[in-house]
Amino acid sequence: MIRFHLDEHLARLVAQALRQYGVDVTTPSDVDLLSADDAGHLAFADSEGRVMVTHDDDFLRLHAEGLRPRRHRVLPPQ
Repeated sequence: MIRFHLDEHLARLVAQALRQYGVDVTTPSDVDLLSADDAGHLAFADSEGRVMVTHDDDFLRLHAEGLRPRRHRVLPPQ
């Protein structure tokens, strides 16, 4: 099963809706990461084996700088 971690800017309603369908998802407030930097969110997602869900292009920069590049696939905004 794929597990997800939503970035702070995504509405809690998204997590609530996903959970209604049995999706394992965390939010920053669930795991005491409110106001954490992007690297903190990415480190949490990695440590928990979760896919990071964000629309924040800072994650593209982190990826380009080599933060665990073999384990993270970052899709550009559409």
